[in-house]
Amino acid sequence: MAALAADRAVPTNISGLDQLPSGGVRNYGVVASDIVYQGSFVNLGSGYIRPCSVGAAQVVGIALHKADNAAGAAGAKSVQVWTGGLFQHALAAAAVTDIQAAGKLVYADNANSNGDHVLTFVSTANSLVGRVVDVPAAGQVVVRMLWPQSS
Repeated sequence: MAALAADRAVPTNISGLDQLPSGGVRNYGVVASDIVYQGSFVNLGSGYIRPCSVGAAQVVGIALHKADNAAGAAGAKSVQVWTGGLFQHALAAAAVTDIQAAGKLVYADNANSNGDHVLTFVSTANSLVGRVVDVPAAGQVVVRMLWPQSS
């Protein structure tokens, strides 16, 4: 997936708040020569957070603010990352309308060229995000972030 090119709203949790209080918030150093945008899925590379557009590493969390380290060395800037709990998000398979999706693993679509971090059920070359726990509306899923657990 292409990295985000601008901030976007941080996904809301299932109670509809504008922040994500149900998971832990941690500070991570940002990889050298890159920008992490608010609302983007992020993963670890060489011990630093990077936009989830490189490789198929498991998603660590969602960036809570922008961290511009485009001109810096690894770790020169840090970003707060929400790393667990439940959140609601759009799913690429918009036809999903019922609870039959519950329990399925969802992935950040690394082939999505618009950089909007679409979720999908396709695991090949994509980054694991979590497991569906509810389908509140067509094309929307509630996901439990799996980091740092395995599937």
